Amino acid sequence: MSWKSKSAFKRLGNTFKRLYEKKLVYKEDFEALKTLQETINELTELRVKEQTLFAKIVCANMFFSLLRYGNINASIKEVQNDLDLSLTSHLQKLTIELNAQELQNLMKSKGITFELVESLETKNNNLEIIKKNEKEFINKISKEWNFADVKKSFEKTINEFINNPSNYTI
Repeated sequence: MSWKSKSAFKRLGNTFKRLYEKKLVYKEDFEALKTLQETINELTELRVKEQTLFAKIVCANMFFSLLRYGNINASIKEVQNDLDLSLTSHLQKLTIELNAQELQNLMKSKGITFELVESLETKNNNLEIIKKNEKEFINKISKEWNFADVKKSFEKTINEFINNPSNYTI
């Protein structure tokens, strides 16, 4: 049960409790609400167990969002925003980031420094490194990841995750 649903049930429970104390609601009605809440909790737990892999991924995403925002509600909203995006959109973002990271790693390995505020000396040094390694940088850019290759690799990786029984341990 979500935090929102739990709060709603708590509110209903308190309302029924007050009405029960005033003899406006039968004890059986109050017990029925409690039973309904327990049943929903059991079904929720069962569904999460059946979708362990999905639950683990959402939990990890929620954890990192919580670290970023410091607020569970903002974290949940961020995770929902991610889930609202199509898989194609996520794969496009992944493709762009793969290419950016690989180029940046190559540039770092050649000695280029990335600073928010660069001195003239740093800028000149970076320009020299770029000129010296221009062909390698161009070659890297021309052989970057394309969407189709990222999608194919992603699908293979997903299938490996799905087929790995240890990914389903709770």
